[in-house]
Amino acid sequence: MNGQAIVVGIVAVISLLSGWAFKDIFHRPRPLLPLISGAGGYSFPSGHSLGGFTFSGVIIYLLWRTTIPKYLKWTLSILLVLFAFLIGLSRIYLRVHFASDVMGSLLLTLVWLSISFIFLKAFENRSKRRNAELANERKMFLL
Repeated sequence: MNGQAIVVGIVAVISLLSGWAFKDIFHRPRPLLPLISGAGGYSFPSGHSLGGFTFSGVIIYLLWRTTIPKYLKWTLSILLVLFAFLIGLSRIYLRVHFASDVMGSLLLTLVWLSISFIFLKAFENRSKRRNAELANERKMFLL
């Protein structure tokens, strides 16, 4: 299986679990008089916003690792950011979350993705160094 697929899965699952954990920690009630029915549970953080920000952040990260032209990377990145913010705005508009719930989701996502990508970069650098060492050992063995 592709290593990036595993990383995406891990990042997504931990994001989802952390959202549930924070809801259980804060027990913040939802706004009164929502425009839609069916929104249950606690309000902080917004799970839909957290998912939208995480999805967009991971796709942007993967997008910038490709060889497609930079103008296309920028265009798609901006569209993905707008997509995530529209999810957050819809949650506020529908009165199922407070603005601070959505902003909290954004902050949690930024922290989580930053930590994830820092560790991923360190792991990739370590793997590259190890592969280079193995290649050097093979060269020496063949000489």
